[in-house]
Amino acid sequence: MSNTPRTVAPSVTSSGVKPLRVALAGCGHVGGSLLDLFGERAAQFPNARPIHVARVLVRDPSRARPALAQAIARGIVPAGAIINDATELLDDDIDVLVEAIGGTTTARTLVETALRRGIRVVTANKALLGERGSALQALARTTGVRLDFEGAVCGAIPIVRCVRSGLAGVGISKVSGILNGTSNFVLEKVAEGQSLAEAVATAQRLGYAEADPTRDLNGQDAEDKLRILAWLAFGVEPASLRVTRRGIDAETAAWAGARGR
Repeated sequence: MSNTPRTVAPSVTSSGVKPLRVALAGCGHVGGSLLDLFGERAAQFPNARPIHVARVLVRDPSRARPALAQAIARGIVPAGAIINDATELLDDDIDVLVEAIGGTTTARTLVETALRRGIRVVTANKALLGERGSALQALARTTGVRLDFEGAVCGAIPIVRCVRSGLAGVGISKVSGILNGTSNFVLEKVAEGQSLAEAVATAQRLGYAEADPTRDLNGQDAEDKLRILAWLAFGVEPASLRVTRRGIDAETAAWAGARGR
């Protein structure tokens, strides 16, 4: 257990409204952007139900995180809320777990623990959902809580919501489209004349690609999304789907470059 002193927010605000208590796992680009959105919401809608981020799980507490520092200054995150022990994240009376650490180990433990405790979960972890999606959804139904993952697949459309609710009762016969924007951008730049390395560097500089773009370039990201869509649209167990995958290699880049000329 951590010995870091913590500031605990009141259970009820001065207006008599109980804050929504959130546990945030991960505070990188995604987690930090979420904290910024919480701050903007508080400024634009001062009478809305307040959001209190009670715990923030990070790998390295000493790393500078401007969005987190600003959230603390705004009173959205209490001083001393930063922890690096995953077992402490869900100790309090948490309403929602936002999982933004990725992977299928610690993330799976946190999500399963939250669902078993009746805590709503929000995640965009396509790798975890592609491996355990149906089992996690079954667990959520058993405990009567929501498992939300709109951001896992083409969140801007939003396809997950449509398939889960809007298209209920409508027969889906085919799913096709661009599932990975990073690889699509890279191929476009190669077609315009850039080398593969130059195209990847451009995507990283513009924020379209992660520092490690491996899962985008080798097709793993698209495969995970395809597994989720097959599960939602056709009831296929995600882990059982047989997928033939080919990433962007020198041959693919040469093909894209030739088409651009």
